Amino acid sequence: MVFDLIVIGAGPGGYVAAIRAAQLGLKTAVFEKGAAGGVCLNLGCIPTKSLIKSADTACGLARAAEHGVGISGLTLDYAGAHARSRKIAANLSKGIHFLFKKNNVTLIQDTAELTAPDTVRAQSSGQDYRAKNIIIATGSKPKTLPGFEPDNARIFTSESLILRDKLPKLLIILGAGAIGVEFGYVFNAFGCGITLVELLDAVLPLEDRECGRALERELKKKKIRVLTSARAVSVQSGKSGVSLDVSRAGRTETLTAEALLLAVGRAPNTRGLGLEGPGVETDANGFIKVNEHCRTSVPSIYAIGDCVSTPLLAHVASHEGVHAVEHLAGQNPHPLDYGRVPSCTYTTPQVASFGLSEEKLREQGREYKKGVSNLKASGKAMTLGENSGFVKILSDPNTDRILGAHIVAPEAAELLHELLIAAAGNLPVGLVGRTMHAHPTLAESIMEAALAVDGRAIHQ
Repeated sequence: MVFDLIVIGAGPGGYVAAIRAAQLGLKTAVFEKGAAGGVCLNLGCIPTKSLIKSADTACGLARAAEHGVGISGLTLDYAGAHARSRKIAANLSKGIHFLFKKNNVTLIQDTAELTAPDTVRAQSSGQDYRAKNIIIATGSKPKTLPGFEPDNARIFTSESLILRDKLPKLLIILGAGAIGVEFGYVFNAFGCGITLVELLDAVLPLEDRECGRALERELKKKKIRVLTSARAVSVQSGKSGVSLDVSRAGRTETLTAEALLLAVGRAPNTRGLGLEGPGVETDANGFIKVNEHCRTSVPSIYAIGDCVSTPLLAHVASHEGVHAVEHLAGQNPHPLDYGRVPSCTYTTPQVASFGLSEEKLREQGREYKKGVSNLKASGKAMTLGENSGFVKILSDPNTDRILGAHIVAPEAAELLHELLIAAAGNLPVGLVGRTMHAHPTLAESIMEAALAVDGRAIHQ
């Protein structure tokens, strides 16, 4: 069969690319060997956020007395929360099938193999499909470490643990990035003892250091043990659990638990795809090399999402998918701006950011101004009973343009977008400060931080 475009992978990059292509009148097919929606919808973003909502509910009910609400006989049912998360994921996956049918996108449920610059073979049937252009959107998989290979009985990855409806009593999480702290938050809320082990010197090591330190304090308040600057040396797995040897500050400590979660990053799904056939180039880590339009070394083949070395986030993949399709269709798509990618961690409080951190600015020797609004001065945060956190805005002292924004707050992932739009529109931070914000709202803290850049904050 012949198509205008074949997309390999139906995750948040692939399915969005396919639908956009269909909107532009391209005859489009999608290869997907698993469930539509990819890791994000089925094993990552969506089910974890469902579980986080359940954890938020459990934590909120545990504090109900603070709000004058008495509750007795409260029980925690992780299996019920897990069933809800799977139902939501399944419904959304069905929704993608509906969108494919609505847009006349052909779904080929098979494993794809590139055999030529214009040909994809279905491995099970052996049938060849041809297209003028191909987009690779095969995503990523959890990284593993030598000597720490998952057995899915005691040692898990995020993708295997998210499918279990039973909690261990004690869990060690190796890696305190977004995945690690989110799992730790959920499991802790349902009564699991958590120890976070992080090789680098802070929780959320890719975020601004103040954000990581603030979240670490909140995790410790929840009785989550946090070990930073800690290197995992070895692990032993047995019938009763696991023991992990950790080296920290020149001393070795042995941690024991029922299970170990590996949350040490993700690796691209590019092996076995047949990239060598048409000559698609990859880097030393297996990521596909692309130009600013997501085009590979083979002009007819594009690559998007986690299989390229841009930020491994669902929304990045979706935007890359739209950009690649519009480019191959001969349009002039808006440039992809990787300096303004929102990064969000959905714990309580949430952490959200974009742009440069203070550490990066100092590393680059750049001058900057800083405005901080502490949530302890927020009336809305006080009424919510969640006033630990802050809004930090970093701006260029010469242009008043936003260089970075970092938020630790309830609904930080939602609050961030006001500043993200201001930065994308190249608006001065002073305009954000001068804009009237409703009272009482969490968004007032954005206004206060913007005013604080020039020392004009009222409540700080």
